[in-house]
Amino acid sequence: MKRLLILLVCALPLSAFSQFNVGHRTITYNDPARSNRAIECEIYYPGVSEGDNVSIVTGEFPIIVFGHGFAMQTGAYPNFWNEYVPKGYIMVFPTTEGGTIFPPPDHGEFGADLKFLVDEMQAQGQNSGSPFYQSVANRSAIMGHSMGGGATFLAASGFNNVDCVIGFAPAETDPSAIAAAANVSAPVLIFSGSSDGVTPPNANHIPIYNASGSACKYFVSIENGSHCYFASNTFTCTLGEIIPGSLPAEDQRQVTYAVLTPWLDYFLKDDCDAWDEFETALATETDLGTINSDCENDAPVIVDNGGIL
Repeated sequence: MKRLLILLVCALPLSAFSQFNVGHRTITYNDPARSNRAIECEIYYPGVSEGDNVSIVTGEFPIIVFGHGFAMQTGAYPNFWNEYVPKGYIMVFPTTEGGTIFPPPDHGEFGADLKFLVDEMQAQGQNSGSPFYQSVANRSAIMGHSMGGGATFLAASGFNNVDCVIGFAPAETDPSAIAAAANVSAPVLIFSGSSDGVTPPNANHIPIYNASGSACKYFVSIENGSHCYFASNTFTCTLGEIIPGSLPAEDQRQVTYAVLTPWLDYFLKDDCDAWDEFETALATETDLGTINSDCENDAPVIVDNGGIL
């Protein structure tokens, strides 16, 4: 087996252990490479207080760019920003490609939006005129649900500026997320509900996982889990999933966080102990079903490299 070498500095700032208020801003960024395409974003960040347009807390925080599901929009996912902003992450939710039939969403453009926002938010951290000036750590993740999960793989394909990729019930897209996954090199974590009634795992999640070119990838099935219950405002989603899995929605979200939190802390916060927590969650969470992994001996190898771990 090959070995995965990850260079880590295991020195965490005090802010990594703090709980923060959730600040919020609506900002539109323009992509000059696509005729100044306007990308409106709902951005949630550690604020000095709760509310809109408040100042960000002093410190540097990793970026998570999140792609919404088909017809769901960003308001379906307060569970994620209320879970991870207090833990010290900046979450960016583009509102683009929210159409259904007229017009239908353009998956390729949505993937390009997610990719663009990773670089744009890093640039905002260096822009003295930005509300996020000197507040952005040099670590970023792309994650998404359903259509946004598939678009996540479109975004990460051949993209070296993302540190990890997470898909929640990722859907096959047009262009193909399965084909794009072959060129994803960042660590990959895919969550799948075994009772998903919208994007069947055998035709969507599993082929994307199998095709992924990442040297460290995990497929985590939630037993009796549903497609929609990764979100917390699920009305439009449940119209397409008439009979959800038997696992309660809150239980599905909690087991997701138990696995996802140490994964993010490891890859985005250089928390070396988080890998043990990740493996413990995989071994002990009772609502988990099938777990597949291909991670070069099943775990990153941490070595002394000239005094740096």
